Amino acid sequence: MLLAAAIVALAIPLALPSRSPPSRIAVSQPIELPNAVVVVPSFLEGSSAGAVIDLNAASAEELATLPSIGLALAERIVAYRVEYGPFMSIEDVTHVSGIGPATFAAFQDRVSVGSTDEQAAP
Repeated sequence: MLLAAAIVALAIPLALPSRSPPSRIAVSQPIELPNAVVVVPSFLEGSSAGAVIDLNAASAEELATLPSIGLALAERIVAYRVEYGPFMSIEDVTHVSGIGPATFAAFQDRVSVGSTDEQAAP
């Protein structure tokens, strides 16, 4: 995998146009790398871009699609929810270690806490 990354890094300068006048720039051909893995971030996939995620129902994998949230932080959100119960407001997620004002601001428009009726204690 590291070898593939090194080849791609070395190939980038090869795809840059030469100092030729624009009428003579050659079109570069795609580079085929066997065994290369292409990862498309979820925000580029289209179907889930901009979707609102329920903090009280989402899996760690779903939470990890939020801006500034990786899998480790998403797992901490789920662990916090299991230990302390459902989030009553989206701001409650800032009690999770690693989520400060800047991180929260990056995803606050993409989360909800679902219906408060479902969360009320008996």
